[in-house]
Amino acid sequence: MEQQENTPARLRITEAAAYLNISPDQMRRLGDVGIIPMTRTLGIKGAGHRQFDQRVLDTVRVLMRNGASHEQIQEHFYQAARREMTANG
Repeated sequence: MEQQENTPARLRITEAAAYLNISPDQMRRLGDVGIIPMTRTLGIKGAGHRQFDQRVLDTVRVLMRNGASHEQIQEHFYQAARREMTANG
């Protein structure tokens, strides 16, 4: 996969699951319920492929190693998004 400079790598669900040492099914569920932020590629009837930002997965990995619950992981990204929105006006 080619990427632009300063563009974060995007991993497919199987790659992201392997990186976090969890099953692809669990990765899918965590993304679908919003615990781990993800994006989707365009697809037929909105059913695109899930993609996970490498930087997000790095953060999740650290949080999981420190024993964070799913709720704490979700709260971390919620607060980060709020800070970003506030900083951008």
